[in-house]
Amino acid sequence: MTQAASLPAALAHGDGNHALVVYFSRTGTTERAARRIQELTGADLVEIEAADSYPSSYSAALSRAERELDQNARPAVTTAIEDMAQYDVVYVGYPIWYGYAPRPVLTFLETYDWSGKTVVPFCTSGSSGISASLGEIRESCPGAYVTEGRRVNDVDSIEAWLNVIR
Repeated sequence: MTQAASLPAALAHGDGNHALVVYFSRTGTTERAARRIQELTGADLVEIEAADSYPSSYSAALSRAERELDQNARPAVTTAIEDMAQYDVVYVGYPIWYGYAPRPVLTFLETYDWSGKTVVPFCTSGSSGISASLGEIRESCPGAYVTEGRRVNDVDSIEAWLNVIR
C-alpha cells in the first residue's frame, strides 16, 4: 500500500475539514515551508514560540539545543491554540536539530488532545531526514494518526508532495 493510499480521508480538505499549520523556525527556513503549505491548503498558520528565545548566535543556539536534547527538556512555549478541537488535520513543521525535533515542538504537542486527528510532520534540514524524529512526534500526539512526514527543504516541491498525500 502506498503512503497516499494509507492516509485517512481527513486530508481531503474539500469536505469541511479544518486544517492548521504549526511550525517552529529559528532562521526562517521552516517558516517559508509552513507558509507555502498554508497557501496551498488554506489552513490556519501558527508559529510555535519558545518562552525563552534561542540565541541569535548559531553556536550558542546549537549548544542550547544539544543541552535540551540531552536532558530531554520541555522548554516553555508562549504559543497557545484556543480551540484545537476545531482542527482535523495539523501540519507540524520544524528544523531537524541533532536528528530530532527541537524540544519546544514537543512541549507544544504534549499540551493538546490529539485523539482522532491527523498529524502531518514536515521538517527542514541541511543533512538529516525526518525519520529519526517521527517516533517522538508520535509519542507526543497519542491518539493521532501521524503520517510519515517529509523533509521539505525545497519549497517548490511542497505542492507536488501535498498533491500526493491529499
